[in-house]
Amino acid sequence: MVALVLWTVFRTLPASDKAIGVNALDGYAEETKSAMDNWNGWVGCKIFVSGDDVVIKSDDGDPCGDPWRPEDEWDHAATAYRCPNGSSEILISNPGNVNTQACIISHELGHILGRQHARVGAMANCLADEQNRLSVRDEDVAALKKEFCE
Repeated sequence: MVALVLWTVFRTLPASDKAIGVNALDGYAEETKSAMDNWNGWVGCKIFVSGDDVVIKSDDGDPCGDPWRPEDEWDHAATAYRCPNGSSEILISNPGNVNTQACIISHELGHILGRQHARVGAMANCLADEQNRLSVRDEDVAALKKEFCE
C-alpha cells in the first residue's frame, strides 16, 4: 500500500470531467483518501475528488434517511446505497483496523462505480487473507478509463 500511495503522491493525475465527490465523516478521512487514491491511481485520472456526491459515515441505521434495509445487509462490514436524490452513502458498520477500513471503503467505492464482486483485488472480500486488496482488474481499469479519463 505504501508504494501505491507514494506513487500517487508523486504522480500528478489529470482530473476527470465526471469526477465523483466524496465526503468522509466520523473519522474516516485518512482511510477514504487512501481508497480514493487507490482507484485514481489504477485508473490514471482523478475519478474521486473531495465533494458531496458520496458521504462515508458510521452506520446510523438510516441509509439515505430511510430506516428500512434488506435483512441480508445487516451483517455487512459496510454497504453502499444510492439515495433517491441521486447522491450515495456508504455506511460503515464493522470498521476494523485502519487498513481494513481503507479496503472496505475502496470496495464500496467500487460499487459506486458500478463494479461487481471479484475473487481478487479491491472488489473481493477485504477480510480474506489470500488476495491483493489494492489491485483493480484490468477490465475494470479499461472500462473506467474509457468512462472517466477519455
